[in-house]
Amino acid sequence: MPVPLTVFLRVNLFFCIVCWNIASAQTPTLQNLFRRYEAHKLGDTAYLKAVDSLAPQRLGDDSLPAELSLYQQVAFKKNIPAKYRVRYYRYMAAQAYNKNRLGSAIYYAEKNNEESIRAGIFKAGEIPHSDLFAMAVYSDNWNFAAAFAKYDKLKTRIHGLIGAIPKVSGEELFVAFSILNELASTASHAKDTARAGEAVRVSDSLLAAVDRSPAGYTAYRTFYGSMDHIIRFTVARDRGQNDSALALLEAALADVRKPDYSKNVQAAYAFDFYQDAFDFFITTGNRDSARHYLDLAVSRSAGLFDSSRDKASFVLGSASKLEALSGDYTAAYRDLKKAYEVQDSTVHSISSDKNNNLYALAEAENARSELARKDEEGRRMQQFNILLFFMLVILILVVTLGYFIVASRAKQRMLRLRLGLARNFHDEIGPMLMYAGTLAKKEGEQHPSPRLEELRGHLVHVMEAVRGMTHDLKSSDLSTVVSLAREVTALLEKIKETTTIDFSIKHQNGSRVLSHFQHNHLKKIMNELVSNSIRHSGCSGIQVALQAEGRHLLIRYSDDGKGFDPGQDTQGIGLQNVRERVGLLNGSFRLINEHPAGYAIDLKIPLL
Repeated sequence: MPVPLTVFLRVNLFFCIVCWNIASAQTPTLQNLFRRYEAHKLGDTAYLKAVDSLAPQRLGDDSLPAELSLYQQVAFKKNIPAKYRVRYYRYMAAQAYNKNRLGSAIYYAEKNNEESIRAGIFKAGEIPHSDLFAMAVYSDNWNFAAAFAKYDKLKTRIHGLIGAIPKVSGEELFVAFSILNELASTASHAKDTARAGEAVRVSDSLLAAVDRSPAGYTAYRTFYGSMDHIIRFTVARDRGQNDSALALLEAALADVRKPDYSKNVQAAYAFDFYQDAFDFFITTGNRDSARHYLDLAVSRSAGLFDSSRDKASFVLGSASKLEALSGDYTAAYRDLKKAYEVQDSTVHSISSDKNNNLYALAEAENARSELARKDEEGRRMQQFNILLFFMLVILILVVTLGYFIVASRAKQRMLRLRLGLARNFHDEIGPMLMYAGTLAKKEGEQHPSPRLEELRGHLVHVMEAVRGMTHDLKSSDLSTVVSLAREVTALLEKIKETTTIDFSIKHQNGSRVLSHFQHNHLKKIMNELVSNSIRHSGCSGIQVALQAEGRHLLIRYSDDGKGFDPGQDTQGIGLQNVRERVGLLNGSFRLINEHPAGYAIDLKIPLL
């Protein structure tokens, strides 16, 4: 059976199909809803419900994540039901999957699973739906080793379900049968007969255990049976047992048509089974049956919550096979070419996803969103406290003491929150980036390329930026232009004591804040420039000017030494280091040579 990549989506996103049908008769847009909410014409719950009626139509749009930013802020308020947080992550997973950003899709599927457990939709300790989704992603992209590794991590739990029935929930068995189906399909593609046999044995044992205690599984029994039939069909087909395979396929097709089949996945699995039937009959030479099931698959695909590229590739490829068998080779070639073009587009998207490590990027982006949301909550809390303070002062002065106590506690909570966030950045995101950097380094050693070197460079910069953010969150003292000027002054005073080189330093708007990242690199830049003056210029004086102007910090460094000879190379290691650090700060560098009367360097650095 072809691997159904959207198994996770079928289980958790059925409500999207329903909302889509409801929204087809509606006219508002997400932007209109945003404006109505900002104008206080919609309350929190009304806004969330309105978005739920429209978002399923936009799951293929690149703009959806940005348009859901307000939905996320509202859904994560303390008084809002948890189901809306679950839906937010479902939308993000679905949109990422539809755009073939599979790393992001897996990440958001895991977040959906976490929120579903908090909301009581899933039970803690059960097989996560996100693991099923990840295994399907790996298998669909022919990463069989990763798919098998994912199964091996779940193997003990799945085998343990056999003896735990009837205490196992119907939903967990749903996931277990789906994973076994993925295992059988992956083993079929990988020609791993041992794992294929294991999928059959475990599926048969689970089904037998269910039949011994059927009371709690009535709503799922037909689905379980269809999974067992299609797993056994896959193995029988691969073994060349066509008669047995045909009987099992017909049993699975009969199951999926039954009225008691799980409604939220019936259409999707019918489409998959029709695909299996087409492939089987085209392989065995039954052209009429193959065409019949292709027509059924096409009719079932309409309105399915699935990747349009996957369906288009299947339909075009299948039509090409039938046209070739009918002797219409021109049409067969045309449709086959289109099918490969669709597949190439998907492969390109998936390759880009892997190269850019979108799982880690999605996690970092979500962490930044949560941090911004916490900061906004803190800002609102602070405003509320100030307003409350003035009200209490007007009513009674004695309450002022109580207010300061509350404000102090709020500040302590905010400090603890910042420390917690800093710890999370350090303990979670840092190791992930380090692991990504190690992988990139190893890949570069085995398959060197300029793009891998560029990727490694970006990873190093991201890690340094994360360390800077962690330091800023932990530190209660902010770096400013004044503090930078003090450190440069201290350095020049030491130089003056040992070399008699005089100096002057000026600064304006010194209260402007510098991040730890900026402060650290600017300090090293100044150290490098002073070192160059001492070693090479023969100067008697150094001048430094720091000026915060608008959104930039302007720095002029100069000495009265000999400057650079007109034919002298100005690309030495020292100045090259300065240029690189200025580039890391997204700034500009300008060298002004006044030979033989010294030189000057102008730096322009963006401020926070």
